[in-house]
Amino acid sequence: MKQSDFAFIFNCVKGSCYKINEINWNPKILLADTSSVITNDFEAVFGLPFRKLMCYFYVSKRKPTIPSVTY
Repeated sequence: MKQSDFAFIFNCVKGSCYKINEINWNPKILLADTSSVITNDFEAVFGLPFRKLMCYFYVSKRKPTIPSVTY
């Protein structure tokens, strides 16, 4: 199975932090859009638990759906 681009990037950043600072960088906050691929790859590389924050741009684009009520 081919590693996705996001997992590759996360692994590169994690590995670089170790090579430069000799620390195991393991962030617990992910700021992303609604992509499940990003979330799944973040979890695969950094593990659980973590908090996902949605980018404000995408939150502001969402329009609330209010169901119409007919009497």
